Parts: sequence; C-alpha cells; structure tokens
Amino acid sequence: MLMEREHLVGQISTTTGWVMSSNDPPTAKMHSLDREESPVAATLAPNTTPALSDSARLENLDRHAQAVLNDGTACRGTEITDPRKPFELNLDASRGTGITSIFSPNSSASVVRHHSTSLLSDSSTTNFARNIQWSVDGRALLVVCEDSTIEVLGVEQNMDITPSLAAKNPAPVLSTAWFPTASPSDPASYCFVSAVRDCPVRLVDASDGRLRASYRIIDHQERFIAPHCMGFNMYMNRLYCGFEDAIEIFDVHNPGVEGTRLHTVPTKKSRDGLRGIISALAFTPDWSGLYAVGSFSGGIAMYTEDTGVQIQGWLEGIDDGVSQIKFNPTQPHLVHVAFRRSSTIATWDIRNPVEPVGFFDRGTAETNQRLWFDVRSDGQWLAAGDEGGVLKIFDINKSSQDEYNGISINAHKGKPSYT
Repeated sequence: MLMEREHLVGQISTTTGWVMSSNDPPTAKMHSLDREESPVAATLAPNTTPALSDSARLENLDRHAQAVLNDGTACRGTEITDPRKPFELNLDASRGTGITSIFSPNSSASVVRHHSTSLLSDSSTTNFARNIQWSVDGRALLVVCEDSTIEVLGVEQNMDITPSLAAKNPAPVLSTAWFPTASPSDPASYCFVSAVRDCPVRLVDASDGRLRASYRIIDHQERFIAPHCMGFNMYMNRLYCGFEDAIEIFDVHNPGVEGTRLHTVPTKKSRDGLRGIISALAFTPDWSGLYAVGSFSGGIAMYTEDTGVQIQGWLEGIDDGVSQIKFNPTQPHLVHVAFRRSSTIATWDIRNPVEPVGFFDRGTAETNQRLWFDVRSDGQWLAAGDEGGVLKIFDINKSSQDEYNGISINAHKGKPSYT
C-alpha cells in the first residue's frame, strides 16, 4: 500500500496531477450556535494516539462539538485520531471518464475491482475534474469541474462511488477546502468552503448544498474578492483566505462579522513583504500556530497566528511562483512546496530554511494549470503527477533522489515501473 489518499487524474493532459486534487447574496443574519444551526461544530486534535473505536471517536467528536458550542474555541484536551481508511485509486483513460479501479486494504483478498460509475454528473468530453479532495474519513470526494460545478461524491464501504451533490456556479471556482473534520457520519461538520470569482466565500452543507454561512472579502471599490487559497487553522475556529497582497482571517463561528485583514506588503510601493496573489498557505501540524504562505509572484514567508502580519522567516533558495504548500504530517519541521510551471517539488527544514533539503522531480510541468501533490498521513510517501499523465510516488525518507527516483505509473495505461 503506497498512498493513504491517492487522487484522481484529469482526462486532459494539461490538468493531470495527483490531487490530494452560486452566487448567493451575503447574509447579514447571525447564526445561532446550537448544534443544528452552527456553521461548523467539530474540532480535531493531533493524530498522535492509537486508533479509536467508532463509538469512542463519535463520543470525542460530540465532546469537541460541545466545547465549540460553549465558547467558540477548540478544546485540546481530547485527542481524535485520523479515521481515514487507506485505499488506492487508479484511472484508465481508455475506459472513459470515471473511476475504474480501487484497491481496498479492508479486503482480505487484494482484488482490484472495476467501476463503471461516472466521475462527473456531466461526463462530456469538454468537462473534467480540475481538483479533487478527500474528506478526512475517506468517505467523500470534493470535486471542482471545468464547467464551474462543484460536486460531492460519496465513497461507500464497498468502494462504490455515488454522486450526492452537484452545484453549478456562475463563475470559475478559484479554491475550495473541506472543513477538517467533515464526515457524512457527522452532519454538523459535513461541509466545505468554496471561493467563486466575484462572490463571497461560502460555507456549504455537503449533504444538500444548503448555504450555512458566507464570509465577505470586499475591496476599496466595494467589490467582492474571491481568495485563491483557503485553509483552516489547527483549532478550526479561523478561516484564512489568501488574495492579492493580503490574507483575510474570519471567525468561522461568526459569519456576520467582518474579517481581519493582514497586508503582506507594508505599502504598495514597498519592496518588503510578500508581494502578489497569495496562492497557497498551510499550517504546521504541531499546534504551534506557525503557517507558511506562498505567492504566485514568488516567495514563501512564515507567519504565526499570534504575531499577525510580522514575518517570522523565509524559505530561501527558490523564487518561482508557488502553487501548493503542504507540511509533513509526522515531521512538522518539513514543508513540501510545488511551483508554477516547474517539475520540482522542494522540501525545506524550517529549522534551517536557508535552502531546500530535498527535491522531487514530478516530470513534465510546463502548463500554467496547478498540478497537485499529496503526502500520506504517515509522512513517508509523496505522490505527484505531470501533464503527460505520469504519476510518481516518492519515498520521502530516502536521502538521495539520485539513487531513488520513485515509482512511476502511466495513468492512461495503469502499468507501474520502479526506478
């Protein structure tokens, strides 16, 4: 078993990548914080404990939800382990759009089963998945399509894929993110945020598409701004949204309240700070409040929740535009970064960030389309795809990629090779 959350690959070569890939008016109504009305009511502690039973996990979720309802903050006292079940997804383009094989470690016999379920509600040749994200428990997929539709696909215990929600949007979708504890078994937390161009950020119920809350980012001309990246902090009580030269921070539980804006450059003419569209951000999983922020214009800066706009350091050595940032789940001092129009995925040790400590070559990547990667929850394996349909899986613990180039899989043929 190589990956815990392998992801689907787009049918069009320029969108091939391992994805780890309605315009409602803003509401002024304040949401009450009872369990049914709260935008979200669940929190998650670090994944450091042994696996819990389903009943114990649900009890902990309820305890965390109640803590949020009581004071709107996360409770660190109760730890919840990551309940995801690992399985592998491979795509065979010759069989048309859809998932064709899933390997499930839950099965005693390592059998690969074929599925005829169409991936998208509109499976025309002009529509394809641009980005796919797993829910934390592996029971749902959040899909952003080329036609600006956001779909939710349910993953049954027997690995069948069932479309459960399709929401058409009036403009391109710039970014999406699951609520970190989203699960079909927990209706309170089963939701995601979406950013549609020229619209407020929307918190959407993943079961029926209902709008739970909206968060407005407004520029000096009173126009809505949609962020290019979004992420929740570790306590899941704040939503961070990146756009040009700024980060907007919202209190998740108070959607009617204006966000706090952090300007990543002191002034428009200043050469200091992090300039350009904020394209990626990620929080380190050690609960320190440290997070990394990258820009399409180049540069990766480190911030903390407590120090606000003050930059704590830089990841140096590469100045290319940043497309994705992800911290290693089990080694929080390691951060992996992908770049625009680059085959390189670089790894930094934030304890000494003067230069990258490792590189992974994903293959051909000359497109402006974001090509995603993901890291398995045990921190060992990194998977990435290129625009030619080739998927590569790397062992992060290997000291030299010159000696080990990873496992290569042609997504359109399904034949792995080991190099």
